[in-house]
Amino acid sequence: MDKILDTTAVLIEEKGLSAVNTNLIAERADIDIASLYRFFKNKESIFFAVARRWYDKVQMSVEEAVVAEQAFSIVSFNRVIHHEVRALPDTYVLLVQMTELFSKDADFADLEAWHRERLEEIIEKVMRDSGCDWDTSKLHEGARYIYDFMRAFLVSSLSKTASEHQRSFAWHELMMQQLDHIIHQDAPRNVALIA
Repeated sequence: MDKILDTTAVLIEEKGLSAVNTNLIAERADIDIASLYRFFKNKESIFFAVARRWYDKVQMSVEEAVVAEQAFSIVSFNRVIHHEVRALPDTYVLLVQMTELFSKDADFADLEAWHRERLEEIIEKVMRDSGCDWDTSKLHEGARYIYDFMRAFLVSSLSKTASEHQRSFAWHELMMQQLDHIIHQDAPRNVALIA
């Protein structure tokens, strides 16, 4: 099954989402179409399996980093996650080429919501563990903002050259340090957080 998913991800990256079909996947994976249909009912179910596998890898990377205490502040969490997620196979395919599926397909939207919720919970834990004493509502808002900020930077960085990425990441890191500073104030007094 991994061969089908790997082949699908490569084809999406090479040809684009709309050009990929089950016949092309089977041909490139060097399996007969009947075998492919034993595992998947259509190309959308293959796309979903590619997405689910990637999200599972992200979750595992994030959880391992937190358990290993590599992510002991929002700044270190961002650094570890950015490095780990960017290095995962299929990151570009999922975050750039498959984005339309997450807005058009309910199953993909649910998968994205599950992933987001889980990562926000982990961000909240990192914030609490690093000394943030915000109330639950502010903590959740802060985690949601940090998730959005990190994800937007990651997506934008995927199309940059190595030197462009390095410069951008330096600025991103400075902004994360400012967020970390805000998090460790008694309360977000000068920041109007909107529910």
